[in-house]
Amino acid sequence: MTVFISKVTFEHHRDALGIGEPQPRISWRFGGNVVGWEQSAYDLEIRRGDLTTYHVLISRESAEVRVRAHGQPGQASTPWSPWTTVEAGLLDEESWSGAVPIAGSWKIEHDKPKRPVYFRKSFDLDAGSLHTARLYITALGLYEAHINGRRVGDHVLAPGLQSYHHRHVYNTFDVSGLLQHGRNVIQVLVAEGWYSGRLFSFDPNVARNHWGDNIGLLLLLHVTLADGSVFRIPTDSSWTATTGPLVDSQIYDGEVYDSRLEFPLTESADDDNKWDAVVELPRIKGVLTSPDSPPVRRIEERKPVRTWTSPKGKLLADFGQNLAGWVRIKVSGQPGDQVTISHAEVIEDGEIAILPLRSAKARDTFILNGQENQVFEPRFTYHGFRYIQIDGWPEKDPFNDTSATAVVVHSDLEQTGWFHCSNPLLNQFHSNVRWSMKGNFVSIPTDCPQRDERMGWTGDVTAFAATANFLHDCSGFWRGWHRDVWAEMQRDGSMNVPHYVPITAPDRLVEGNWPLVPTAIWGDVAVAGPWQAWQAYGDLDMLEEQYKQVQAWLDLGVDREASGLWNKQGYQWGDWLDPLAPESDAGAATTDKHFVADAYLIGMTHLVARMSRSLNKIDQVSKYEEQAVKLRQAFADTWLTDGEPRDRTQTAYSLMLYFDILVDECHRKKAADALREIIVKNEYLVGTGFAGTWTLGHTLLEDRGSFRALGFESRDIGVFVHDDDKAYLRPDGLRFYELSNDYLSATKMLHLFPEHLESPAMIKRNGVYYLFASQLTAWELNDNMYTTSTSLTGPWEPWKLFAEAGTATYGSQVTFVLDLGSSVLYMGDRWEYPPLPRSTYVWLPLSIKDRTVALENVDSFILDVATGETRSSMPSTTYGLDKNGDGASITSKVTF
Repeated sequence: MTVFISKVTFEHHRDALGIGEPQPRISWRFGGNVVGWEQSAYDLEIRRGDLTTYHVLISRESAEVRVRAHGQPGQASTPWSPWTTVEAGLLDEESWSGAVPIAGSWKIEHDKPKRPVYFRKSFDLDAGSLHTARLYITALGLYEAHINGRRVGDHVLAPGLQSYHHRHVYNTFDVSGLLQHGRNVIQVLVAEGWYSGRLFSFDPNVARNHWGDNIGLLLLLHVTLADGSVFRIPTDSSWTATTGPLVDSQIYDGEVYDSRLEFPLTESADDDNKWDAVVELPRIKGVLTSPDSPPVRRIEERKPVRTWTSPKGKLLADFGQNLAGWVRIKVSGQPGDQVTISHAEVIEDGEIAILPLRSAKARDTFILNGQENQVFEPRFTYHGFRYIQIDGWPEKDPFNDTSATAVVVHSDLEQTGWFHCSNPLLNQFHSNVRWSMKGNFVSIPTDCPQRDERMGWTGDVTAFAATANFLHDCSGFWRGWHRDVWAEMQRDGSMNVPHYVPITAPDRLVEGNWPLVPTAIWGDVAVAGPWQAWQAYGDLDMLEEQYKQVQAWLDLGVDREASGLWNKQGYQWGDWLDPLAPESDAGAATTDKHFVADAYLIGMTHLVARMSRSLNKIDQVSKYEEQAVKLRQAFADTWLTDGEPRDRTQTAYSLMLYFDILVDECHRKKAADALREIIVKNEYLVGTGFAGTWTLGHTLLEDRGSFRALGFESRDIGVFVHDDDKAYLRPDGLRFYELSNDYLSATKMLHLFPEHLESPAMIKRNGVYYLFASQLTAWELNDNMYTTSTSLTGPWEPWKLFAEAGTATYGSQVTFVLDLGSSVLYMGDRWEYPPLPRSTYVWLPLSIKDRTVALENVDSFILDVATGETRSSMPSTTYGLDKNGDGASITSKVTF
């Protein structure tokens, strides 16, 4: 049994090259198979260039760190972790000395799509004396860099979307392995991207140039030679530029690539007279900063599951999943042949449906040069799609399953949450949620990946952040985005949170007929976002940083009336996308918009009080707790009659219960009962929009309360669900109850066992019910038993042991039995009392043959998730359990 340091990280970075923190926090995770091991102390060893002084990191400085942790008395220490390197990026403006943004010198039409620009620089280097080389790079637009014909890094859509006027991200790459002795060539392709391209705006007259009206590049190649001397290549007037095969590239509309215009990536600028001089641009407006969020990358690929010809004779392909990304094709044809790929999420009347795209063309065009097996892939656009339409495919090269590949791209967040169960519908629902997150976490949290929008709508984050934090480590992602939220709040001093962040047309306070007024839910992301991140990651420093936006929103941003509630004359989005709202007005919800806003205000005030307590800001705790009390009373005076709201909707009751607005227990119970009644009357269909949906599940879970099944106490309960969805309750005692169709009450007792047993678990296999239970011995373990029947009402066979007598079921109490089809798994509790938190689980295979059950006594086993089969093994993630139950439990590393 061992424990070890499995991962050392700095701040929230998975890759600690070029970070922006001069004094990064160090954290680590543990691996191994020891139960109950707990850290009591740790050792840090740090190696750095200057051992004579201790100071924070300066620009480009690196350090190596390793960690050793010590357990509680009597527990072993971990071995030293491997050395992990952290390296600072360019931490101040002086570190960029000599590097200026550059652009092509030709005239461009600013109100039209801008043709991508190729930038190039040649230089000589004695690579034999090379020690390290770092490329620091960003763009006024999106970039892709090559050195000597080889791609720099694996980021796509870099440097991402941010509030460029406030914060402009650069990336750092180790390019030591790309440089060579003698002549070297850097080539960077830059497209307009989000920076100056066409983007969503409430004002159709302001569609482009939201942060600038040119395409530009800023980089610094910093080479350190073996003798300590430095060689620098900055962007300046010595660079050259030209246009090339990428003729057009737009986020919404797609790309046009003419391969007849290609030139070698290794070609030196002085090899051809097509290269023009560049012009130097003014300094970048936003603060140059290293990224907080992981980059956007190509994450996975999918092949078509079907290709066919539509009723209109169009060639269509289905990738079997809505996704965000693009399509890579391999094709052979004649020079000038033009292949166009159009993207859509749905099929309508047998054709791809482009109406949901609104004005986004979502179309990529590739012009062939006559070479065989040409491969094309977009660079600076992305689409939300499942289906594609292929036009112009050459007849001599029939389209097949290898001709096209969907490339899935999104921010490369570490997955931290998984879900799988025996119900296919729940599994599909979870898959839908996960794919929705993939498609909408492309640099920023967006509302959709397909149409002419894809903005960082703040209300979406308020509703989804908790789910996102369960599925992935979003700590760095949120840190960067909330820095943009704070920057946008300060731009006019109003502390108003824009409807989406970054805001387009950032120098305007009104877009068309849409004033950027404060609204609940959307603006409440300034509170809800930091709160959800704090709950998920426990990062007190990040909460402290974000606390200023939390307070600013609540104290200054909210537009209040005299009572402290929201100003009823102001605009509110309300329960946006209420299913009962008319199709022509998604905001015309069945719950009053200002009721929703006021409920959220009370909820946010509660959260700020709790955050203040976490930060030990005691005076602020009192301030916001007192505010919440006054707001609750004002809410009751404004919206309630004897605890009842004017609008009897799922959203109204859910918000009152979830935000703890009803202080009278009688009113709270009436609200919970009313919510259930409405849900039953609505045939269990969701009747909530943005505001109510994410709170509804929590409310039903927390305010459903408990019940005594037909008057009997219900403890250690389990629920058995038939294939026909009919459910049965099995509490200790031991009884069987039939449940109502909504599973919330017992309708009748089916069977009462004469034996008084507890912790029942049950499966049905080949027409036979198998019921498992434990004797009543408190926290002491005992020999558990099972019985069988072909009917829930009996008769049941006499109880029998399913583990060797005297082993106390191999030191466990039955908790759960999982039927995997080809095999059955047993999970039992190994109680340790006191203290109960040290209790563990036991997982073992369960053999069932001819209605006889036997728990297999194996030291360890491997579960094949795909087939459901188990086999005995001794992997490093498990450890032994002797038959007397004295050993450590089988670890819960088993995954299914």
